[in-house]
Amino acid sequence: MKAHYEYTLHRGGLRKPDALEVGALVHIALDAILREAMWEPIVEEALAELEPVRAVELSELVDELRPAIAAWKKPEDWRVIGSEMELSVPCGPHTIVGRLDAVVEWNGSFWHLQHKTLGASVPVAVYCEQQRTDWHESVYHRMAERASFVPFAGTILNIVRKLSAKRIAEFPNDALVPPQYLPRSDADVDEAFQDLQQLIDDIATQGDGGRRVVKCRSSCAGPFRNSLCVYKPVCDGDDVISSENYMDLEPRYAPD
Repeated sequence: MKAHYEYTLHRGGLRKPDALEVGALVHIALDAILREAMWEPIVEEALAELEPVRAVELSELVDELRPAIAAWKKPEDWRVIGSEMELSVPCGPHTIVGRLDAVVEWNGSFWHLQHKTLGASVPVAVYCEQQRTDWHESVYHRMAERASFVPFAGTILNIVRKLSAKRIAEFPNDALVPPQYLPRSDADVDEAFQDLQQLIDDIATQGDGGRRVVKCRSSCAGPFRNSLCVYKPVCDGDDVISSENYMDLEPRYAPD
């Protein structure tokens, strides 16, 4: 149901969660550093595109992470092939489109570099294993292989921890997790694509009007069980997706 609202109807909440907004801004900064560009003007430009009050709120949150961002350095043994690469891959009769943060050549193989901000209480090892077999990363793995990045090994997670502002100011490197190299087998990717095709087939059938779109009830409280899904009022029948409480979203990706 969430995918139907967001990616089929292109309707979303009036305000993104702070964590997502801050993560996107940190992503912009790290990508600039990766490209050897000045990151601070790029972040300020992104903030300037927001509503003024919202820009101030997010700027204050990003300020807490600025020492860590400034301390991050690209490992010398990485060869960056490209960043923000829009690719696509078939999945049965369907096409999945996306944008890779960056492709890096390291240790004789290609990897997807994924920038992430992570709460202080989230165990890194648990998060890494979830990301290793995640649908998102499995799809990007196959996209990169299809774009001739072979041998393709897996994902590199570049993690910035959201520690206290005081600790980051005093010890900025404490917020920087060493690169996490997550290798993924062909069998892992093949299994993920089997699951994905079955799921997409089912969503397509629902969207064609043959059956109702299924509510993912386990997601009502969000991925970390700390905030309700923005679409819950619609699912509960207390609101409609066309109301002023939701806005039109721009499609994130365009197929080839």
